[in-house]
Formats: sequence, structure tokens, C-alpha cells
Amino acid sequence: MKYLIFIILHLSFISCLGQNFQIDWKKCYGTVGYDLGKDVIQVSDGYLLLNSFDQKDIWLIKTDFSGNFIWEKIFGGTSADDAVRILEDEDGNYIIFGSSRSSNGDVSFDPYPNSLDFWIIKIDSLGNKIWDKIYGGFDLDEVFNGCISPDGGILAVGMTNSVDGNVPANYGYYDFWVLKLDHYGEFEWSTLVGGGFFEQASSVLATSDGGFLVGGQASPELSIGGNLTCSSDVDKFMDMYLIKLDSTGVIEWQQCLGGSEGEYATDLIEVDDGYVICGEARSDDGDLLNSNYHYGYYHTGDPTPDAWVVKTDFIGNLTWQKCYGGSAPESPSRIFKTEKGYRIFGTAYSFDGDVTGNNSWNSTYSDIWTFEIDSSGSLLSNQCFGSTGFEEMLQGVVKLSDFQFTLSGSTTSQSWSCGDQYDMAFFQITDTLIDASGDYPLYQPVTIYPNPVVGEVIFQNSRRMNVLVSIRDMLGNQIKEFVLRDKYLFDTIHLPCGVYLYNYSIGNKQFNGKFIIIKP
Repeated sequence: MKYLIFIILHLSFISCLGQNFQIDWKKCYGTVGYDLGKDVIQVSDGYLLLNSFDQKDIWLIKTDFSGNFIWEKIFGGTSADDAVRILEDEDGNYIIFGSSRSSNGDVSFDPYPNSLDFWIIKIDSLGNKIWDKIYGGFDLDEVFNGCISPDGGILAVGMTNSVDGNVPANYGYYDFWVLKLDHYGEFEWSTLVGGGFFEQASSVLATSDGGFLVGGQASPELSIGGNLTCSSDVDKFMDMYLIKLDSTGVIEWQQCLGGSEGEYATDLIEVDDGYVICGEARSDDGDLLNSNYHYGYYHTGDPTPDAWVVKTDFIGNLTWQKCYGGSAPESPSRIFKTEKGYRIFGTAYSFDGDVTGNNSWNSTYSDIWTFEIDSSGSLLSNQCFGSTGFEEMLQGVVKLSDFQFTLSGSTTSQSWSCGDQYDMAFFQITDTLIDASGDYPLYQPVTIYPNPVVGEVIFQNSRRMNVLVSIRDMLGNQIKEFVLRDKYLFDTIHLPCGVYLYNYSIGNKQFNGKFIIIKP
């Protein structure tokens, strides 16, 4: 275990003027090395932050609901180890999806030493390792995403060019690999898709029919042979590649979407009438005709990417698509359904087009970027978060409600820096215009009963969105803090009789209430 240096700063933060979101709080965590914020998950009493520690190990940080440090854990061995996602499983423990080159340290058993392999770790609520598993072969096998399956198992997706071990074959160069494990991390099945060129799985969704939608990139024109069956109408380099699997990994359909340049998928959600996918796009032809692609070029002459949002039906047929960005690169990471449509989070380098208020020195640097669109793809708003240096975001978004999110990412800015090089930035944002929009009425969405209380009091949230509730006594001492989404039972049997206060906030509006505990 390595000695860590971490510093917590309330940072001088610059955000886009005239936009809706305000910064509720902000923190920074870092060491003297190169540290990247990868993902964040909300837990019952705070957050778990998944980070890369100095490009060598997995760094897990536990905080309270305001981002204050509670504890940390390091996972890794003597070689380079990294992780991309952390998710809660069905029994309240947590799965870390990563990749490892190590064969020692926290790697319990590596049947394929001296190679990069899928590394899946299960931990408890205190960060203690329950088990870990290595899967792959003697070549390169890298995890890019994962999900918890409907049966309580684990699905990890990425790419491979191994031809041995757990990998059944290789169709040429890198293949698209989906690995299914049971609740205990034991192998159940895997699906390999590829041809003669490059395929990579980067996103996955457990679908309502018990199967899975996996997204990434593939080149249908260059992948000769194998089992990649989707085709293209134009001479394409790389396409956004979607593959639908049933619950046993059998391929139900494949779809390639894109133009003559490179496209790929980064996140997927299911809606009432199909799927909505976000990713990158560099084309203005093929499936991207009339997409509003913003032309831009790297110094090499290659086109820069826009954020691309695609709507399909349940068998992958294109319903609508549109690009968002400017003349410099934009990359989306996460997409969420909202009452107005969809909200996307990612990274922006542009100072023009759809990107307003970029705080960076110039287009060599980037801000964390969010934008919202309606259900037909029309842009409603956008906002940047960052300072003069480099800020980016990968998977790190927790949706608390349509108007409140907690974000983790990376920064190099002086006003953010808590170590040197890259550090992890962690902050919460709230939409300040929710009352003016009329979306949220003035009645209290949280009610309690019975009141007076004998024994248990029930907190009921009529909005079905995450609300942080704090209970205090009449002297202001905090008794309990919890996240309320639907219903919460609070046992008062250990508390003395008397009056107790509770409060919570929705956007910029504070709500207060009280209850009385009486003797049975």
C-alpha cells in the first residue's frame, strides 16, 4: 500500500456567466502524480469516487454528501492497473470494472501474467475487497465499461486481441468482447464480435427485455470475415456500432451508423419507444446528413469530433440524429432522460457553435460541458464548468434529479490544483431557474406520517427524485441525514420525546418541517 498525499480545497471556480446551474460545493483531490477522476456513485451516506492514482493503481475515495473526505483505498500491484466504472450490486456491495497488468498485490490470481487483462473487483461498503477476478488471455484485453445484469450478475465490455484463455477466438486485430459473470464473479459466457480490423465496445445497457445493448465502434468496410454483419452505404472509416444481445449473449441484431469519417458510441439509455445513444461524430454524410455537424480540423488535417446524439427504435433503426459542438473537439460521456428531453455531459474545447462560455485559455484546453435537448433533439441550453487550464469528464455523473447533479472529473487548472499535473475535481451543481420554470410547485413534496410519532416515522417523497433530508433536534444537533427518493422509515425509539426539525432543498428553495415524538 502506498503513502498518499491528498489536499482538499474549496476552489475558486469559474463557470459560464448567465447560465442556469450554480456550484453548490466543490472539492479537489490529488497527489503529486497524475491522478484522473473516472467515476462516482452515490451511496447511503455519501459518495464513492473512482480514480486513477498516478497512472499506476486504482484509487477509491469515500466522501460525505458535501464531498468531504472520509477514507481512501488503493487497489493494484507492481504494474499499471486502472478502472473505469463502479456500480452497486444487488446485495449493497460494489463492483469495480478495471484492467490490470499486475500479477501480485491486490490481484489474487493471474493466469495470464505479463499481459493486460479484465480485472473485476467486488468490495463492501467500507472498501474492503470481497473478491477479485482476472479474465482474458496472454495478449491485450481491456475493459471500457460494465453493468449489473438483471439476474444480479456482472457484464464487462471492452476489446481483446487475445487468442487463448477466456477469449474464444480472434477475428483480426482488436475485437469487440462482452464478458458475463455471475454474482460471485464466476465465468458464465462471453460474446466476441469482429472482423479483420478494429472493434471496441465502450458502453453497455441492461435492457428491459432481460438482454443487453452494447455500443462502441467498428469498421464494416475494413472488417473482412468474422461475424460483423452490419453494412454501410458510404465508404466509412469507423462507425458507431450497436449490438443487441439476449440474456445468454446470443446476437439478436447489429447496426452500424455513421458517415465517411469516424463515429462511436459512449453511452446508452432506453426510453419508451427505443434507445438514445450519445457518442462522437466526424462526418456530414451517410447517416449524418443534416446533422448540423460543425466543421473543424486538427493540425494533422483530420476532422474534429462533435457530440452526436442518436435516437433509434428497438431494433436499431435510425429515428433522428443531430450533432452538437463547435469548430474544436467535443466528446460526450453520459446521457440522462429528463422531463424536457435529454441532458448530456462531456468535454468541450470549442469557443463557438453550440458551446458558450468556455473558460479555457484557448482551444488547446477544455472545460467540462453539459447541454440539454428536447425529445426531438433541439438544443435547449448549454453550460461550461472549469477554469483556464484543462478540465475533462469521463463517467463521473450522479443524477440527483433533473435539476441537480454531482460530477467528478479531472483538472490541470491552477485554481483547481491540489497536487500537480492532473488532479480529481468533484462538485455539485443545481439549476437555479427551476422555480421560474414552473416545473416544481410550491407545495412540500416530502410528507411524513404519523405525526405525532410513536416508534417509526415514514418520510414520503411524492416527486420520486433524490432529496437529501437532514433531521436535527431543537438545539441544532444533527440526528440523521439520508437520501430520500420514494419512502424512508426512520426509527425514533432511541430518541427522547420532544420536537424535531427536518429540512431539505430542491434547487434554490429550502423546505422545513417538524415532527413530535411522544411516549407509547
